[in-house]
Amino acid sequence: MFTKTAGALALSVFVYSAAAEPVSEPEGDFWPDKAKLAGESRLSYLFWDVYDIRLFTADGSWQDKRPFALELTYLRDFNGKDIAERSVKEMKGQGISDKAVLERWEKEMKALLPDVEEGDRLTGVADSQGNTQFYYNDEPLGKVEEEAFTDAFFAIWLAENTSEPAVRKALTGERK
Repeated sequence: MFTKTAGALALSVFVYSAAAEPVSEPEGDFWPDKAKLAGESRLSYLFWDVYDIRLFTADGSWQDKRPFALELTYLRDFNGKDIAERSVKEMKGQGISDKAVLERWEKEMKALLPDVEEGDRLTGVADSQGNTQFYYNDEPLGKVEEEAFTDAFFAIWLAENTSEPAVRKALTGERK
């Protein structure tokens, strides 16, 4: 079961664990204000700016290894349930086809994710053990201890077959 902290604060598209635990501190010295910016981008859909996204790594370069963090700063208000549904759709696009797993992740995300407002910042940290730690405006939300989730979740932005290749290129430094 995923443990909620700070009375129902929650994180955007992130969630499930059979053994999730509260998070109090980021892994060691790794946190966006201690790590180095590898890349950043803005996700827009049609005429709307959705969020700004930044990738942080230990040395400021993307090498597809943990730990790393993705920080999303929302530019619009969104319903948490819609975010969860979109996340699952993106995971399907990455090749996740196990319906039971996707349904479990979606159910957990819908139970956890709050509605976000313009300016809210959500951060997911992939730690060196393959877990995901989540933060809402730098406040800890919880820890997902499922490597498959961690891989699927971050693949939304970082996999080569992402639905947003320009965002990936900007995040990983492939642009320019």
